Amino acid sequence: MKLPSFGYFPGLCRAPLQCMLYLLAITLPLLLIGAWGKSAYESARQERIVGSVERSVEAASATLAGEVEQQISLMSLLSLSSVTKAYLQDPAKTTQAAVENSFFQIADVLGTFDQLRLLDTSGRELVRINHRQGRTTVTPRQALQDKSGRDYVQQGLKLRAGELLASRVDLNIEHGQVEVPHVPTLRMVAPVIGPGGERLGLMVANYRAELMLGEYRRMVQTVPGFRGMLLNNEGYWLINHDRSNEWGWVLGHPERTAQKQLPPLWQHMQTTPTGVFETAQSLYVFARMAPFDRPPAQGTDARGSKRLRVADHSDPSRQWYALIEIPKAVLQERSFFHSTLGQWLTALYVVLSVVLALVVAQLQAQRRALKDAAARELTLFQDLYDRAPFGYCSLDQSGLIRRINQTLLTWLKRERDTVVDRLRLHDVVANEAHPQLAQLLADSLSTGQPARLEARLQVSEGDGLPVQLAIHPIQRTQSKGREDVRVRVAVEDMAAQHKLRETLHLMAVTDPLTGLRNRRGWQDLMQQELRRARRSGQPLAVMMLDIDHFKRINDTHGHDVGDLALKAMAEVLQQSVRDVDVVARLGGEEFVVLAADTPSERALEMAHRLRERVAAIALPLAGTGEVLRFTVSVGVACATASHIDPEALLKQADEQLYAAKHGGRNCVRLAVMDAAAGEK
Repeated sequence: MKLPSFGYFPGLCRAPLQCMLYLLAITLPLLLIGAWGKSAYESARQERIVGSVERSVEAASATLAGEVEQQISLMSLLSLSSVTKAYLQDPAKTTQAAVENSFFQIADVLGTFDQLRLLDTSGRELVRINHRQGRTTVTPRQALQDKSGRDYVQQGLKLRAGELLASRVDLNIEHGQVEVPHVPTLRMVAPVIGPGGERLGLMVANYRAELMLGEYRRMVQTVPGFRGMLLNNEGYWLINHDRSNEWGWVLGHPERTAQKQLPPLWQHMQTTPTGVFETAQSLYVFARMAPFDRPPAQGTDARGSKRLRVADHSDPSRQWYALIEIPKAVLQERSFFHSTLGQWLTALYVVLSVVLALVVAQLQAQRRALKDAAARELTLFQDLYDRAPFGYCSLDQSGLIRRINQTLLTWLKRERDTVVDRLRLHDVVANEAHPQLAQLLADSLSTGQPARLEARLQVSEGDGLPVQLAIHPIQRTQSKGREDVRVRVAVEDMAAQHKLRETLHLMAVTDPLTGLRNRRGWQDLMQQELRRARRSGQPLAVMMLDIDHFKRINDTHGHDVGDLALKAMAEVLQQSVRDVDVVARLGGEEFVVLAADTPSERALEMAHRLRERVAAIALPLAGTGEVLRFTVSVGVACATASHIDPEALLKQADEQLYAAKHGGRNCVRLAVMDAAAGEK
């Protein structure tokens, strides 16, 4: 390009010194302004990028913490399974197959566990379910292992009721070898506690940690060239852009830690929970998080028991560090001034600084490009915020909603302009949660501590959506006269967890062999029927039935034939009673029938009819050409007064069953209870 001559400056070019001074007088301020502008641009651009990365780290950390808490909640439900407790208390009454089937269904449906195991108090595996590559299998009994020497078993045996042992996230080890390909695993151990507080065994679940690690990797690596990482509290890499650095403590590489590779950064991270650290080559955005130490959610599980809390002696490496590296070379490569056009314009600006109009025009073009880039970045992160799997909203000090994402608006079935700056959080939450919500908001603002609450969203149509509110107090100053945002609330859809609770509750009250109600389910219905009978004054009958010589059937033909006999008897009983009557299996070969509005004469007829129909059962014995027949003894107790105790009624039926057994079997004995007349 031809440089401008001094002829462009009339009256100044007659003396070269004057021309030089003139050019310096114009060029030097412009160069200083240009240098200041370039520095301000890079600083603002870097600040925007760091801010967006910090939001990515915050969102990814919240996702990890939410996933861990969901698994702890699920572990709380699993450790309370009545099928498991019944098997550990009396293996003769609840078969191992029933426990295996229960575990199989959970592992197969959820797909989040590599293994579900039940151990006795000596550390011996009783049940193990494996779920690999979408296939769920039951480990044969002869392949079950003795885990008494494993550290997590020894630590698990120290757990008290209500505690959970959470291991560090590491690679799965089978038979003393690291499994290949690598299987990241989070092992959780919970005690199975009996009704008297005694320890019956241990529940062990291997959560597929690659699910949450993969989601974290996806969330923090949205910008090419930026390096998303995750470390445990010892500085080992759980996620690293160089995959060979990962799992150093498991693979025998103690040198592959942040403490050895990035010592200044690691030292700074030990003293500051969140922040930005700069080196000559990179910027590091980091945040310390402890997903296992989050405060427990308000409320109880489906059985009325508190959720498990992580035990104090769990592995300390459950504290992690989210880390994103922003190489300065990547920042420079994406910078306008690093481009060919930028370098040429910079050179042109220095040489032809007197051409002010060209410089101004170029700066305006640059400003437009920056605005477009900022708009694209804002759109990208607004989309991530709006389409997050969680609902989010921000409140001012009075509880007014100042910001809300599209996910929460969709759940509420409302438009944004009808919510923002118009409704308070109380307006979109069901009334029964208002007192507790108000108290938690006040406490959180005063103490600065987060809080959690289960509630229902007040949806414009329907019964409302069950959710969990995670309340986080913040202090963020807004510009241009807007009020400060005081509280951020994350809203999690709990409908799936509630459905799981209902499913597990149904499993808890159902006998897996016969499909009838089990003892617990029958006791609940018996209490209801007794209350109904007391109100109406109608009689109530309880019949206890026991297969005669059932042990002989098992000893002679095997337990499979015994199970067929139990199923056949259950089917006959279910078909022989009225729709209002309840049939249940109390355990073993013992069944019970609860007959409402049934006086003693009709109860006696019904008992004889049941006995005769059972006696008519003929089960073919495979391969023999013979059939199996068996009989039952029946004890009947009838309540004719409005305040008969349920335990007394059941005891009388059991005593009459005992009398029938000792009276020759295959017969019926009746007792009528009356508070005024006494037992007859």
